[in-house]
Amino acid sequence: MKRLFGPVRACALVVAGFAVLSPGCATVVGGAKDQKVTITSDPPGAAVLVDGQSYGVTPAEVPLSRKTEHVVQLQHPGYEPVQVSLKRTLNPWLLGNVVVGGFLGIVVDVCTGATHSLSPDTLNLKLQRTANPASGPSTPGSPTLSQ
Repeated sequence: MKRLFGPVRACALVVAGFAVLSPGCATVVGGAKDQKVTITSDPPGAAVLVDGQSYGVTPAEVPLSRKTEHVVQLQHPGYEPVQVSLKRTLNPWLLGNVVVGGFLGIVVDVCTGATHSLSPDTLNLKLQRTANPASGPSTPGSPTLSQ
């Protein structure tokens, strides 16, 4: 009986250690930190502003907090500015805790911020030319710009 108790105890310790050290499903699959949002534009080179803060020009990969919604704005000389909202959505991988992670997995996901993701996670925006481009007045016979 003593010999059987040793392997059972070892197995119980391994299972308990796995339960304590295993992260939540949403954390493993979706990531625990900021979400990287890819932003491209046509034409490229548009200034990227997220919540009023500059993040360079397109194409860009911007790390954003999953804990709040964000407003992305693109600006390019000669083009109308474009504004898009990134919404928080429930991360479907959170439900994996029902099968694998249990209550502890849910706690880990809540603590790491992985319970939500930003949608969309990729923006590919086509900018429209302004009605009056900044290049100056057109001369007779010159091509006109269309929107």
